[in-house]
Amino acid sequence: MSGRKLFVAFTLGLAALPLAVAVTAAAARQPLALPQVGATFAAPYDAVWAATLRSLGIVKLPVADKATGRIETEQFSFAFPIGSGQGGNTQVLWIALRIEVSRAGNGRTNVRVQPLVHDALLYGLTPGPTNNPWADLFAKIRAQLGPHR
Repeated sequence: MSGRKLFVAFTLGLAALPLAVAVTAAAARQPLALPQVGATFAAPYDAVWAATLRSLGIVKLPVADKATGRIETEQFSFAFPIGSGQGGNTQVLWIALRIEVSRAGNGRTNVRVQPLVHDALLYGLTPGPTNNPWADLFAKIRAQLGPHR
């Protein structure tokens, strides 16, 4: 290939690079689906449904269908500490929840949560078993239902 043709090919490649980067950056990424978690509450469906909605606070809910027991949240931020002491850090996740509320019989109700991580401040660090948005949600539901639930 001659020098002129090589220069033209190189120039065209450079001109196309921003477009390729823009297309890649604009491509929708699928969220990271964490394992589904759940809890059972010793309360009737209607009480647990209402407590679940109140427990979500100001998080926007594009889906809240009581008949099917489906609730879906928009993304919200959730922060939790990493490490301890002065060397610790904070992880911030942008997470959404898919929630299923269902009757379990004998006046009990199941709540299942599918967490979806859309983005993270520190990649590769997901919530642990005790410091996570679903444990917070379950604790808030229990508080809404009363201490014996």
